[in-house]
Amino acid sequence: MSSYAEKEGGWSSQYATPPNQPYGGYQQPPYQQGAHAPYSQGGAPYQQGAYAQAPYQQPPPQGYQQPPYPQNQYGAPPPPQGYGPPPQGYGAPASQGYQGYPGAPSPAPQGYPQQPSSQPAYPGQPQVEKRHSVVFKFSGTNKTILNSQVDDPYGKSPFSVSTPKKKVTTFRAVDGTVIAVIDWDHSSPVMEYRGNKIKIKEWLPLKKDDKSSRTFVHEGKHYDWNTRDQIVYLEPSDRPGHHVAIWRDPTGVAEVEVFQEALVIPGMLEACLLAVMLMQSGHSFGESSGGGGYPSIGIAIGTVIGSMIAS
Repeated sequence: MSSYAEKEGGWSSQYATPPNQPYGGYQQPPYQQGAHAPYSQGGAPYQQGAYAQAPYQQPPPQGYQQPPYPQNQYGAPPPPQGYGPPPQGYGAPASQGYQGYPGAPSPAPQGYPQQPSSQPAYPGQPQVEKRHSVVFKFSGTNKTILNSQVDDPYGKSPFSVSTPKKKVTTFRAVDGTVIAVIDWDHSSPVMEYRGNKIKIKEWLPLKKDDKSSRTFVHEGKHYDWNTRDQIVYLEPSDRPGHHVAIWRDPTGVAEVEVFQEALVIPGMLEACLLAVMLMQSGHSFGESSGGGGYPSIGIAIGTVIGSMIAS
């Protein structure tokens, strides 16, 4: 079975990142001799060496001992002459904020070039959330997308779209696994997908309250393709504004950026690419609506979604 095909368990897509690990990837170190040992199965504490004859007792507190070197108010040796701020400049230490998890890399010393900050450049500018994503590109334009390949950013073509006869289109994985077969020779085109036959207009219907958006259901969850500023966002219906995929068309070639949430759901990557291919194909889905033709995607990609009406 292809790594791109649906699987019952595990990561359905090789593009998904592994599960989140605890900060620092900390694991309990193995027991070392001389260190505190866990209790044995009988419940009695482990005893060894000099401590085997007598129970542990709290050592008496030690008095203050003068360190071998003078210390300043911070507990560290004074800096050498000429390095750092002058002695009179010392005061309360500046707040360092959250220092990160144990084992995190130390900040660069003063004078080293710093990495670009992830903070907003302007006070009113929202901070962009950084999430794992992969961008897939169709090799064909809206006129040739039904005979094209889907390329990933690593030089591979995990999916392909072929229409040897104008009436039938096949969407398959690189190993030949058929994902969907579309029969256009109907007033309402029919698709074989995930073992079922369904009309495209039923799998990818227009939203009732917004004819410029489409919706579909995957694994029992509803998703919406919403258009903003000539870019189409795939968002959970119950979480508007949180995109799991983005469809762009900057040069006449469809690009689909798929985020981690979609990559780890079995079959979701295929569903995203299939939906974009259908919407950009130029074919009518057999829906009746009030006027309007099929516009050029290069002019306004967003209007494509609501413009697939019966001719």
